[in-house]
Amino acid sequence: LSTQALRTAVLDKNYYVDENTRQVVMTLGANGGANFLLSGPPGSGKSSFAEQFAAITGRPIFDVACGKMQEVGQWFGEMGYSPERGTFYRISRFVEALATQNCVILLDEINRVESPKVNNALLPILDHRRRVFVEEIGHDIEVAEGVVIFATINEGLDFNGIDPIDLALRDRFYSIAMSYPSPEVIGNILRNKTKCSAHDAKQLVELVMSVGNSKTLPMRDMLKAATLLALGISL
Repeated sequence: LSTQALRTAVLDKNYYVDENTRQVVMTLGANGGANFLLSGPPGSGKSSFAEQFAAITGRPIFDVACGKMQEVGQWFGEMGYSPERGTFYRISRFVEALATQNCVILLDEINRVESPKVNNALLPILDHRRRVFVEEIGHDIEVAEGVVIFATINEGLDFNGIDPIDLALRDRFYSIAMSYPSPEVIGNILRNKTKCSAHDAKQLVELVMSVGNSKTLPMRDMLKAATLLALGISL
């Protein structure tokens, strides 16, 4: 699944999310046991929201790039071999994260798994049972107290390699719709993150808004452009 261990989330003072969304997630996730499904256009801060929740609440975070998930068994572990131990079953980092009290787990782009059936193994983890039986180790894996699970999705015809979210899976999450902030807030974000001038940030936002689709703003490209402007490089 991943060789990456739990990590410490980094607080981004320039991260923006609307106050209502922030309050909902902070309230429901305060004591753990909550699952959040974040949807919204690219660059609207879905993945970053999980990171900022972890940073603000002082929790460790673990990320899963769901596009790499091809089989159900990958969630829990794999067979390994060493001369000392012979053949053995290696528990995944995901299982370690599930067993870590107060951990934040990010299932990034959960609808990019190889097949929707791959996510079936998550159902008992996400519902009231908060456990799943793993045949290879012969016992249940239990979700530790305080664990909060975030999942992100991109939906629509503009995205390749995705599948619709199964209703049984979606039903196990609080659904949170993310959106872009106002042009003024976007300008402030560009200025604070890249140190470009307020004038350049305002013009860049106005240019993109005039020629683009406000439903799919190229936020990452705007940050790159603002960085160039901050360096004195004309676009």
